[in-house]
Order: sequence, then C-alpha cells, then structure tokens
Amino acid sequence: MASARDPVVVGVYVSEQARSLPGRTSHDLLLECVKGAIADAGIDRRDIDGVALEWPGPGGAPGDSASWAPYFGAPLKWVESHFMDTTGVRGVLKAGAAIQ
Repeated sequence: MASARDPVVVGVYVSEQARSLPGRTSHDLLLECVKGAIADAGIDRRDIDGVALEWPGPGGAPGDSASWAPYFGAPLKWVESHFMDTTGVRGVLKAGAAIQ
C-alpha cells in the first residue's frame, strides 16, 4: 500500500502533434497539456504543490518556473526549472524524489 507521499503518475495528456500547427503557439500547447494532465488526473490545479517545467508560467519570465504558482493557485513547495532536470526519465525521477 502506498503512503501519503509515495510518488505516482496520475495524469497524462498529449497535444496535437505536427510539424506546423497554424494558429497555435508552443505556449498554447503547453497550457493545453498542463490542463489536460490535471483533468486526466481528476485533481484540481490547487492540489499541485510542485512543478518541473522549463517554461515561463502564464505571464512569467523565461527560466522562471516559479511564475507558475499563481496559475496553480497555491504556493509551490518545489520547483525545478533546468531543462536537463525536467525532461525524460531524469525529470520523473527528480519529481519523485521531491515528493518523497
């Protein structure tokens, strides 16, 4: 049985994929994926207390993932913003370690 802080993946989302998506920006796609993963998980964005994103938050500055805090509606206890630490297996492992 998992404890209250065992890391689990609870939501995933994949946006439309193409070489070019006219009328869509990379920021639009990112927000779609964040909202989709939260919806898939069946949680509220205010339930999230940590993020691993190499992208400015809504209205944020490049390299400042902490600017996501207002979007989630709660203080973030953990933020990872370096591109080498937010992607692939390494990103998943670092997020899991932060949860534990």
